[in-house]
Amino acid sequence: MQPLKLLVVEDNLASLELMTEVFTSLKAEVRPISDSEKAVGAVNQEKFDGIFLDLEMPKLNGFDLARLIRKSSWNKSTPIVIVTGRAQWAFEHCAG
Repeated sequence: MQPLKLLVVEDNLASLELMTEVFTSLKAEVRPISDSEKAVGAVNQEKFDGIFLDLEMPKLNGFDLARLIRKSSWNKSTPIVIVTGRAQWAFEHCAG
């Protein structure tokens, strides 16, 4: 069985390293990217099994990047998970 190929986009290098280590320890193949604009190029050139996006990043935030990913031919149906370290913001904006 092939390992899952995951894209992790996070501008905080400590968080990017942590997520990369966790997914790698679970035998996933991880492509870590710290720049949201560079991630646009990656999703237009490679197929991923899952994509993890930081909510708040310079240039493109996680929601804007997700919208661009949905337009890509390679990853338009790839599952996307938006992550954030701001629990209060997530609760206020995403909870029912």
